[in-house]
Amino acid sequence: MLVVRVIRAPFFVINFLVSAFLVAFFLAWVSVGDWCEVGLHWLGYQKHPYWLPGVVGFAAYFGLGVAGPAYLGCHLIGWPGVLAGPLCMLVLIAVLGRW
Repeated sequence: MLVVRVIRAPFFVINFLVSAFLVAFFLAWVSVGDWCEVGLHWLGYQKHPYWLPGVVGFAAYFGLGVAGPAYLGCHLIGWPGVLAGPLCMLVLIAVLGRW
């Protein structure tokens, strides 16, 4: 029985990390989409399609929260910056979104 648990443990950890990353990506996307919806209301754009804040939130998060920090981190500190940049941005969004 112990052997089965030892064999299954790495698969569980990998599955857990992938799931946590996907949940964090979705929560960040929704948080940025909510901020975009507030921004659209602040700009006076009241009658927007229901899908617009989600699409703008995804584009903003992917561009400014994943691709931008990864590119900047790669040029500043190399390959660790590709991982650290988006992770730092995710932490910032989590703090600002009060998860």
